[in-house]
Amino acid sequence: MCAQYSEHEQDHYITLRQIGQIRTLVERERVQLDPNDANLTQIWAGNIQSDGHFVYYKDKWDPPPEGSNLARNLFILCIQTKLQLGWL
Repeated sequence: MCAQYSEHEQDHYITLRQIGQIRTLVERERVQLDPNDANLTQIWAGNIQSDGHFVYYKDKWDPPPEGSNLARNLFILCIQTKLQLGWL
């Protein structure tokens, strides 16, 4: 690929690895809201909740609800859609 371009053209210096890195950054920006999965899940749950759905989120670091007898290190994500809430 580099032989097709002169050294004065920008394309001469781009490697496939750099293209892959750029692709990863673009995908992360469009799809993955945060590179940390815990933060991503929390952001995603917040987005769903702001759309009017019921969301209960407990990270494994959050204490369990009092009297629930749940283990402290559990991750819990419960979602009830607006449609499901209307059935109640």
